[in-house]
This record gives sequence, structure tokens and C-alpha cells, in this order.
Amino acid sequence: MGADAEDVNGDGLPERFVTHFRNEYTSLDRYLDGKNFRDITASAGILQASLAGVGWGCALADFDTDGWPDIFVVNGHVDDNLAQLN
Repeated sequence: MGADAEDVNGDGLPERFVTHFRNEYTSLDRYLDGKNFRDITASAGILQASLAGVGWGCALADFDTDGWPDIFVVNGHVDDNLAQLN
């Protein structure tokens, strides 16, 4: 699926952002020490909103020019029976 990396919290290390399939939440992982990550999706407040879609592409970029990266996700679906699946 989609993936991007950007310094989200201003510590000079890139966070990892990855989209997933439906009912698998999009993950935002904080880079800790040069080799380990911690899942911060829930504390960032994006876990629930990411469950319904299939995330195909994403970007972490400063779209509103406030100096901080914003999250952009492109969702879609692969099933032609989406209405039956709700």
C-alpha cells in the first residue's frame, strides 16, 4: 500500500506512515533511536478514522504551509460489492 516518511514531531528523525487494507488501521510510527519504531497511531488520533478505507497512497507534506507535515491519504476499494459490505 502507500508509505512515506517525514519528521512529524520536529526531533530531526523521520516518522514512518503506512496505509493498509480495510479494517487494518493506517500506522504512524515514531522513529526512536536510529533502529527502533513505536506505533503512535492511537495517540495521534488517526486510528479509528483509518479503518474503513483501503489506503492506496499517502503523503506527509506541509500542504497548509504552517511548518508541520499534514497527512494525505488516497482511499479506494478493490471489491465490486462495496454496497453489500457497507
